Amino acid sequence: MASEVLMPKLGAQMEEGTIVSWLVELGEFIEKGDPLVEIQTDKVTMEVEAEHEGHLIKIIFEENEAVPVHTPIAYIGEKGEKVKAKVEGSQNKEEEKQQSNVKTPRTPLARKIAEEENISLDQVTGTGPNGRIQKKDILIYQSEKEAKPAKRATPLAKKVAEKQNIDINEVEGSGHYGKVNKEDVLTLSSNSPADTSQERSEMVKPIKGLRRAIAESMKKSAFEAPHVTLYSEIDMTEAVQLRNMLLPLIEEKEKVRISFNDIILKAVGDTLHKHPGMNISFNKDQITYHEKVNIGMAVAIEDGLVVPVIRNITNKTLSDITKETKDLGRRAIVHQLKGEEMKGSTFTVSNLGKYAVDHFNPIINQPNAAILGIGQISKKPAVKQGEVTVRSIMGVSLSFDHRALDGAPAAAFLSDVKRLLEDPFKLLI
Repeated sequence: MASEVLMPKLGAQMEEGTIVSWLVELGEFIEKGDPLVEIQTDKVTMEVEAEHEGHLIKIIFEENEAVPVHTPIAYIGEKGEKVKAKVEGSQNKEEEKQQSNVKTPRTPLARKIAEEENISLDQVTGTGPNGRIQKKDILIYQSEKEAKPAKRATPLAKKVAEKQNIDINEVEGSGHYGKVNKEDVLTLSSNSPADTSQERSEMVKPIKGLRRAIAESMKKSAFEAPHVTLYSEIDMTEAVQLRNMLLPLIEEKEKVRISFNDIILKAVGDTLHKHPGMNISFNKDQITYHEKVNIGMAVAIEDGLVVPVIRNITNKTLSDITKETKDLGRRAIVHQLKGEEMKGSTFTVSNLGKYAVDHFNPIINQPNAAILGIGQISKKPAVKQGEVTVRSIMGVSLSFDHRALDGAPAAAFLSDVKRLLEDPFKLLI
């Protein structure tokens, strides 16, 4: 019997996912645990594995379609097996009842686009099962409606228009029956504003997918949580020596290189353990004090930002942390993180140290109550034991939610992070 492939719910806030690409061809055999489809959630793009083995006998939703969670998106079964797919879009009972009274069936996404674009679905021809109107049918209708018949033009006029980066359809023809000639193109070119070509070179991209999720999350945090940011500078000279000492040891053991960020994460984790009032989450009318310290590590990827979590960091050595951060960072860049690996953080660290940035105001990663921003390490003059010397100085910025935390405990926490990083060999004890 064929098995349904459902759109997974990968997070508490996830309502729908977008199919980025099918990794298996229709009719192809797939084993349990093999990558089946690439899904873009509200947080990240990731591969979803097959829960059953068999042939991919039916694909219900195409690439770039947004699908509600728990909706069948495909079927896996015996080769040649026939299945009767559920109504595409798998609406809830109320929606199905509403659609049963509609003359032409349509997917929820198609209906949504039609409403937004003020398109009458009676004018759209459906190509889905039983004539069902899908997203692509709406797009085809729009392109056909908006398409303009190509203007008649001489070959020379077309060549000149191409060189001048001018749409031939925008040129008013003066020839026989409105045919466009070379002079018509040159006239339009001479009358155009000087910056026309610049305007035409601009690209407008809709905000969607991961970028949209990040935008909504940042807006919510920035306008909902009253941010307060504390700044400090940390002498990392001893930390530089510690890293130089550990580099060959950890590289030989784990085949990875320890970074300053690994040392910082360890120091922040140990300090959070001593300041449980900082290891909290704020949600509406309650504060949750977490027993375990789970630090979110902000990772920049091509299309946005993801925050994989290093769990129970206080029980891990610098070698453990180095190995884990490299694995999480590598898989984040190639969109191979699992949903559960980006949930459950109790504090976040965002490091822009590889750029020429000293301080910045990091936005809190809700429901965390605080986030630490890390700047570059640079050589600066400093007074040490009464003498001016050159030291390796790093700027840090601690943003916290003033609804959950006050300035004094936040400052005490930042001071202890500074103290530990300036005497980092204690991290080995």
